[in-house]
Amino acid sequence: MALIDHDKELVEAQVSRILDRHRSWLTQNYQTESIRETLKRSSAVYDQVLSLSFPVFGVGMVDRICLVALGSYGREEVCPHSDLDLLILYQDLPLRKIENFSVRLLGLLWDQKIQVGHSLRTKEQCLKLAEKDFSVLTALLDARPIIGNFDLFRELFAGFEKLAASQRKPFFLAKYDELIARWIKHKNVIWVTEPQVMEGMGGLREWHHIRWFSRACLGMESPEQLVKAGLLDAKELKSIHAGLARLLKLRVALHIMAGEKNDLLELELQEPVAKCLGIEPGQYPNRADALLEWALSGSELMVEALDRMLFVLNRKYREEKPEPIAGVNWLQKEQGYLSIVAPGFMKKLDDKPEAAMGLFKAVARSGLALAPLSRKMVLEKSAAIKKQLKTKVMELFAPDLRTSAAIKEIKHMGLAKSLFPELENAFFMGQRDGYHKYTVGWHSVLCLEKIEQAEQAPEFGDDPEINWPALKLAGLVHDLGKGSGEEHAHAGAAIGLKVAKRFGLDPESTGLLEFLVREHLLLNHYASRRDYYEPKAIETLVSKIKDQARLKMLYILTCADIQAVSESSWTNWKDDLLRRLYHMLIAQFEKKETPTKQLSDRVSELKKLMLQNGISGGLLSELEKMPTRYLLGTAPEKIVEHLRMIDEKNPGEIKINIKMLQKPRLEVVVSCDDYPGLFSDLSGVMSALNYNILSAEINTIDNTVLDIFVVEDLVSSKTEDWDSEVAHRNARLESTLADAIEKRISVEELVSKKKGIFKPKTRLEIPVDVHFDQESSDHYTIIEVQAPDQTGLLYKITRSIFEHGIDIQFAKISTRADKVFDVFYLRDPVSKGKADNDGIAKLVKSLQLSLKAKS
Repeated sequence: MALIDHDKELVEAQVSRILDRHRSWLTQNYQTESIRETLKRSSAVYDQVLSLSFPVFGVGMVDRICLVALGSYGREEVCPHSDLDLLILYQDLPLRKIENFSVRLLGLLWDQKIQVGHSLRTKEQCLKLAEKDFSVLTALLDARPIIGNFDLFRELFAGFEKLAASQRKPFFLAKYDELIARWIKHKNVIWVTEPQVMEGMGGLREWHHIRWFSRACLGMESPEQLVKAGLLDAKELKSIHAGLARLLKLRVALHIMAGEKNDLLELELQEPVAKCLGIEPGQYPNRADALLEWALSGSELMVEALDRMLFVLNRKYREEKPEPIAGVNWLQKEQGYLSIVAPGFMKKLDDKPEAAMGLFKAVARSGLALAPLSRKMVLEKSAAIKKQLKTKVMELFAPDLRTSAAIKEIKHMGLAKSLFPELENAFFMGQRDGYHKYTVGWHSVLCLEKIEQAEQAPEFGDDPEINWPALKLAGLVHDLGKGSGEEHAHAGAAIGLKVAKRFGLDPESTGLLEFLVREHLLLNHYASRRDYYEPKAIETLVSKIKDQARLKMLYILTCADIQAVSESSWTNWKDDLLRRLYHMLIAQFEKKETPTKQLSDRVSELKKLMLQNGISGGLLSELEKMPTRYLLGTAPEKIVEHLRMIDEKNPGEIKINIKMLQKPRLEVVVSCDDYPGLFSDLSGVMSALNYNILSAEINTIDNTVLDIFVVEDLVSSKTEDWDSEVAHRNARLESTLADAIEKRISVEELVSKKKGIFKPKTRLEIPVDVHFDQESSDHYTIIEVQAPDQTGLLYKITRSIFEHGIDIQFAKISTRADKVFDVFYLRDPVSKGKADNDGIAKLVKSLQLSLKAKS
């Protein structure tokens, strides 16, 4: 029979009342009270809890134990659901007794739903561990005694001070590597749509590193000493403290709203958190963007301060000889930066303000940032620099210059606000679509970087037709219309005209800039949502683009825009789609060939190949009936392979061919006797077996179908043993497709029992939008479906199309985050032409109702 711990019960009742009162007060007051005082009050409450518990559980031991707060608790920054880091420091006690004490004390905290990180150590153990493990040394930098034998803590601290002084270099090198690894993990960028307020770049951890380095490596006890050392000025320190307060208030709000530890400002929390904190939209289209500015506007200065400290410490602890810069006697390369050799340049800047352009051009030529301390010096001359930049900024967009490096430097120096306010404001404009990782401003800079990479590529770098300055500026401007309330490409084009006038762009380049921004979605739209092999599609694109030079620049901008969305946004699949479209259009501009002439040449080529490969003459007459997209978009050798498949098929036989393209993509070709609803059955099987369909093409030759799917295998792609897993999966897919075609299984039942490995997300509110287009194709009705992803969605859409008596000829399927964009080319099975307006309107209405019911 277990003994009842009456002492623990009595203390627990009192502790429970204290914590309940505090939690209630915190929830009601954290928005309006000083966050510093609020967090100090929270730490004091925990101090009170431990002070009440300590003498009860530590009877006879209190003079040999000291409870020490570490981490956020030691810094008096403990948030509602932060872990409580506690060191139980002891001496001259049997291990059994100190363990019994810790079990009772920690049990009390755990019962109150407080997550505790704890350690039991003597002074000697602490110092020995800190010498080997710098995470322990780091923890002791934030140590604060709570209750018990303070002399024991002072002895520990005295030993710790000596240890820290002897370990300055190895401590810095270890923490520096840890810091760089964290920055890489968070993509080295402050401006993400979902910032991590603790560990993300520009988050609270930056200030912790400044504190740790200043104390352990420079012997500074307070932030004010950073001002005396010249690393910060008083105004900057005040701004950093204000920014830290905002981040801490945001962290408390996230904890309270989530009901648990949560340091990620997720999309779905942004509007509620902003409303809770009383943040109004102001200049932004919504509260969420205003929240990002409110929370992160001090982050850049905090990162800058940390960079200054890292630069100083790297100088101190890493022996590296500065390298001179050819032809520039006032600059040198140092620690991976461009460092100004003072006082030469500063005097030159006083006498000749235009020297500032020389500095930014040096940054753009090298691609290196200014050294933090050099940047601090230059900022003292910011008025003269602004004047020069306003009149000569387009010089930084010249070919072969890394314009993005100069733009980043302008941003770091705080000069963008006066020079390029549209871009500056966009750094806090989130893109809440589930697939854009970065804010509009940083996405724009990344787009510019991708354009610069294309500039170095042999295909485009030396091409005289490309106006690189206008194209680079288009990369920065293309998305700045977002948040305007208008269609963003057209709003962005208007912004581009204003920027061009301000920067002094010539009329021809201005017109090109306006075109590139206005049409920056054009190629991707046709590549991903249209059958661009149709003559009408090509004619439309040629009439809009007008000439080959503009096509090249639009193609570069399109690819760069997609690549800048996130690390995973650019795939070989998208590359292939866009490249095919690009080369088809180039052929139109270069050779003036019509799609009809290209098609005629291809058919003649295929007929020769068919005869050479012994394919029956009956298929020759069917060849010209095949869709243009298939005949021009498929390699001749592959078409012959497909036709042989049909030629060798016996009546009633099913032929299925699955080929690897590039992991995780597969091509699935199905040839069998046609029947109504076949495409719906095939897509239903693939959905049920967790294949993501990227595109589907339906061809019929003399009542025999040739359906070609490009799919992603969502299961095999997640396994380490790809080869064996994909072989097993392919065999199952083939047998299940055959079972469905032969009606041995119910596809509807198979889809209903689907066990999805990726549950559709529900983070965003995605409206269902179904509409049809009778104008973009001469032969087909196009229907577009936008809807939230859901189990069996494609099967549901294709089944509905079949039930309305309409044939699907071609489909393009895409999913971005949890939003689905499906495009279907449809025809009437009787007339073999477009579906009539009444029938297609009924289909649209039916789809809207059924998809909204499940969204």
